[in-house]
Amino acid sequence: MLRLVRLAFPIAVGIFAVACSSEDDGAGGAAGAAGAVLPEGGAGEAGAEGGVEAATDVSQPEADAPIDGLPVTIDTYNLYLAGSFAPFEDVRRPLLFDAISKMPSDIVCIQEVWRDTDKQALIEAVKATFPYAASFPTTVATPVDDPTLADGGMPPTPTQAPCADVEIKQLLADTMACVKQNCSTIPGSDQGKTTSTSCAESACLVQAAALVLGDPARKKCYGCAVSMMPDAKIADIFEQCTTNPLGGLAFDGQNSLVLLSKHPLESPSMSVQPGTWNRRAILHAKAQLPESQTLDVFCNHLSAVFYGDAYPYTGEYGNGAMDYKGWEAEQLLQIQKLAKFVADKAGSSPAVILGDFNAGADYKANAVEADGAAAYAALLSLWKEAVPASFEPLCTFCTKGGNTLASGSPNSFIDHIFLSGIEPSSVLSAVRTFDQLVVPVPNGADAGVSVDGGAAMMHLSDHYGMRSTFVMKSK
Repeated sequence: MLRLVRLAFPIAVGIFAVACSSEDDGAGGAAGAAGAVLPEGGAGEAGAEGGVEAATDVSQPEADAPIDGLPVTIDTYNLYLAGSFAPFEDVRRPLLFDAISKMPSDIVCIQEVWRDTDKQALIEAVKATFPYAASFPTTVATPVDDPTLADGGMPPTPTQAPCADVEIKQLLADTMACVKQNCSTIPGSDQGKTTSTSCAESACLVQAAALVLGDPARKKCYGCAVSMMPDAKIADIFEQCTTNPLGGLAFDGQNSLVLLSKHPLESPSMSVQPGTWNRRAILHAKAQLPESQTLDVFCNHLSAVFYGDAYPYTGEYGNGAMDYKGWEAEQLLQIQKLAKFVADKAGSSPAVILGDFNAGADYKANAVEADGAAAYAALLSLWKEAVPASFEPLCTFCTKGGNTLASGSPNSFIDHIFLSGIEPSSVLSAVRTFDQLVVPVPNGADAGVSVDGGAAMMHLSDHYGMRSTFVMKSK
């Protein structure tokens, strides 16, 4: 799910964690200076036949309230295009793009499209349906717009690479040599990438343990290496982690966000947020809707809360903790900064705040388990969920026999759409999307996928999406 991808090389409960889980008017940083992607073209109708269509859970009934205003449909979807640790990425990619091109939505917040090349390909593939899009490039060198810590202080400026220490450098060299020998996409070469979690799990446990079970300095080196594994060459992992003080962000610091719209997007911007192992950001634009309506849209992908030795917190925003409490502190800090960004950009104007928040409460009636519960409580103290009163939560990251690609985390409802300046009573419906088995598994490969009608099938992503339709009152 590349919140960080929740995969591990287990020693007892786990060892090798794998990460896969700016602005206008002076409000933003370096990302904003690069400009948004705004392709031109006329709006088109989604294809009615062929390809993969959105599968929706229809157990959430529409409200019977009369429509008095402009109905607006908003979606959030995490695509799990996350490098070598996301199974069958090349098979799923065109089917994902086709499915998105058929969405009936006005606006879509997309997460986990980590490579800029995939972002551009997605925007191109769906432009007949969504002629307006926003996306900003970021790198490991892109500064955080507001790096202030929760206590008001500032994090230290890194001056040494995470694995520069001579002894630690040798431990990393041993680990990378093992990966090169056993798990390289170019057998025996450090110019290849890591093939898979299962390979590293079986081949390089001992070498990884020397780092992740070591002191804080060793853990930071481990965090640098595993965050880069989904998409970096083995040689580049070693070089970046031993020479670059900024090393240790997955996908070279690229963010995962794309905003798609059927309507013009005004003043798009990105706020680069504090984040460990993955670049975190908030993507914002003002959607110019019919009937002279304007909607501020904030597309997000927050950090996750991880537990166990396989997921040490190695960042600067954890209030000194290196366990789950560090991840929790970072997540709460991101929400604090998100709230300020929303207030600065939207004020009291109608706004939606949506994405993969890696946070949700439990709902035992539907076997939904809590994840990032403190963060979810913080979100609900700020905004209301865009669901009708009759809504019953279903998991969107379904690890208990639901989604064929999801594993390792609570069976959780973590993909949300929140409202600001819009009354919850205006919500007509809320549905879960893309929850059917639609992707054939190549050559019948065994990837832990389900068998449907004799053929091995899997889902489009390790997440399901969420869709909400609400009414914006006429001006």
